[in-house]
Order: sequence, then structure tokens, then C-alpha cells
Amino acid sequence: VDHHWLPDVASTALPDHATTLTLKATSLAKGRKIAFLGGAIGGTKNIAAWCAVIRLLDPKQWFFIQAGVVDRTTLSKNDLFALQDIESDPPENLLIFDHYLKNDSEFNELISISDLIWGIYRDFDRSSNILGKSAMFRKPILVSDKFLMGQRVNEYKIGLAVDENDAQQIAEAMTFLISHPIESEHFDRYSLEHGPKALS
Repeated sequence: VDHHWLPDVASTALPDHATTLTLKATSLAKGRKIAFLGGAIGGTKNIAAWCAVIRLLDPKQWFFIQAGVVDRTTLSKNDLFALQDIESDPPENLLIFDHYLKNDSEFNELISISDLIWGIYRDFDRSSNILGKSAMFRKPILVSDKFLMGQRVNEYKIGLAVDENDAQQIAEAMTFLISHPIESEHFDRYSLEHGPKALS
């Protein structure tokens, strides 16, 4: 059976006005670098590593946004333990919005205010339109080095591919990306080859 990949076309629409959630996030961040994890927060989103990285990085320099409904039925035991631990003792530099976002434009707005996108999905062998959003908004992305997303990020150089289970490596990669900005031409190339024109 032949398989053909369609381009991961991503919407880049933004709300007409800043949303309450985005205003709250930027107010709480107070100029710190923002890392964003969004969408349906299930087992593939790698919550255990996410929570570990939050504990590792300097809270004076980093702020984390987790936006989307958490589906606890799909989380691993490690995910559940890490989430319960961070909810019982929430760090000041984390904003959890455990609700559905109204629409894709609100999701995009959170990406637009972020400095780095978390795409380190666990055991995820497909691609995702989060790569397209990363490229369109020119925000570096971190992904797992195991599968297709890792191959694409390495090919287009729009972020870094890391060991999805190594929180220390992830934290170091985040610090590296912030101090070594990605040239816009890499984002532009990805957008060109995985955007609406490519799909058409």
C-alpha cells in the first residue's frame, strides 16, 4: 500500500482583539521567555517531560503556558504523577488553562506571544500542523528525534530534535534555541513547501 503525506497546512488567523487569556499570560510572564504547549493535552504530549523541564529551568528567565483540556485517561503513570505533583505545588512561572480554546485563532495568538513551541510528543510517528504554525509565526520548535517531526525539523532547521525522555537535554536545547535565533529563511522554506500552495 502506498502512503502519501499531505502538507500540514496551518491556519494563521488571529483574533481581532487580544484575548483575556493572552493578556493574562503576558502580564504574568513579565518579560520572561515563554514556552508554549497547547492543544488536546493527552498521552502523546509528554507531560512528564514537560513538568520536569519546568522544574529544571530558571523561573526568573522562563514562563510556561499549558493551554488545552487535559485528558487524564490517556496519560501514563509518570504523566499523572508529574501533573499531580505540579498541580499540588504550582510554580509561579506556569499558567495552566485546562479548558477548550474557543477557536484556532486563540491558539495562534498564544503561539504569537511565545518564544518557543513545545512539540516533543511521545511515541508520535506522524507529523503535525504545529510545525506549520511554528514556521508561519517564526517561532522555534522542539520535537522528538524519533519520528517524522524530528526528520522535518532537522531538514528545515526550524528548531531542534531531542530525546523525548531526557528532560536535561530538552532544557539545554531550549536554552540554546533562545540564545541562537533561527534565520527567517528556514521558517520561510518550510512554510512554502508545507503551506496552502503546496497543498493545492
